[in-house]
Amino acid sequence: MNLKTIHLIGTVFTVVLGVLLHFAYDLSGGGDFVAIFSAVNESTWEHLKLLYFPVVIFAVAEYFIYGKNTVGFWASKTIALIASLLLIVVGFYTYTGVLGESVSVINIMLFIVATVLNYYLSYSFIEINAFENTSLNRACILILIILFICFWVFTFYPPLINLFRDPVSGGFGI
Repeated sequence: MNLKTIHLIGTVFTVVLGVLLHFAYDLSGGGDFVAIFSAVNESTWEHLKLLYFPVVIFAVAEYFIYGKNTVGFWASKTIALIASLLLIVVGFYTYTGVLGESVSVINIMLFIVATVLNYYLSYSFIEINAFENTSLNRACILILIILFICFWVFTFYPPLINLFRDPVSGGFGI
């Protein structure tokens, strides 16, 4: 299987799993373990999990398929993911600032565009060997771990800023 095909499969995998994770917390009856990986409310922060976890899960699978032999694999994956997460945050606050409200169809489109951007950037970085520095690769693995810890901790103890505010209930976290 070639690199392009793997990235296309990753795009579909991420969209499908991301949609499932949107509903997983409610379907689980509010389980704490499921809360770590899925959206527990409608805040922007919680929706970032819908991209982060499927991308990281697929990246781990990619690592065992071809990543062990790919220079800059984790740097490519992490930098693409960060760019995509930023697109969701900036895109959401920009369009809601212009329209004055959140629109579900636009949110779904933004998630899909961010997913496509993630796999496009990842593919492009790997294709051109953009990141050959092994220290950068290690730093990017650390960034992924720190993001995981942030998603875990902030699910239960979110900072009281708008990124973490549920626009439906006005609350934070669970």
